Amino acid sequence: AYWDNIRQNVATTHHEKARFFVISAEFHRELKQIPASINDLKQALNLLSLPEDAALILEVKNNLADRLVENGEFSLALNEYITSSTIAVDNGFIDEYVMSVLGMGNLCDIYGDHFRAIRYYQKIDSIDHAISSRSLRLKYKLYMLACYIYLNRIKEAKELIKECEELSILVSDKVLSGQIHLYQAKIHRSEKNIE
Repeated sequence: AYWDNIRQNVATTHHEKARFFVISAEFHRELKQIPASINDLKQALNLLSLPEDAALILEVKNNLADRLVENGEFSLALNEYITSSTIAVDNGFIDEYVMSVLGMGNLCDIYGDHFRAIRYYQKIDSIDHAISSRSLRLKYKLYMLACYIYLNRIKEAKELIKECEELSILVSDKVLSGQIHLYQAKIHRSEKNIE
């Protein structure tokens, strides 16, 4: 009721109303009301149109895909990632394209198809230099690193972890740094098992 009141009495444009749906969706997510959050994000998308709202549409679709994954609706999430990647390419949003491809790779990883996940992550390699977010660059490299370790491709993992260590100096994210330490330990353990 609160959000409906704000949407009806405060928001005047479709863009503003969509923003309120996004805020409401985040509120529902915090309360673990994932279906309500998904519904809000879908309503936000209904108010937006391309190309003028491309940036907000990509933000909403990325959030929607994440919520669908949380809700176990993987095929719907995949559809959102695919449409997001197309919109991102058509409108020149490189980081958003990367997030969509990461999402597709992560879905493969969830299903245990680590080889296919790596192929998705390798698609990002060709545009690595164009990614504006260092944190996003580090995340995709860490996802790929996790697959290499899982598949026991230790040589590739050792090379990639060096890149991750160098990039983490520029990112200063404790969670991502913690993942690097975890993967270093896993690589070290795998090397001991080989010997």
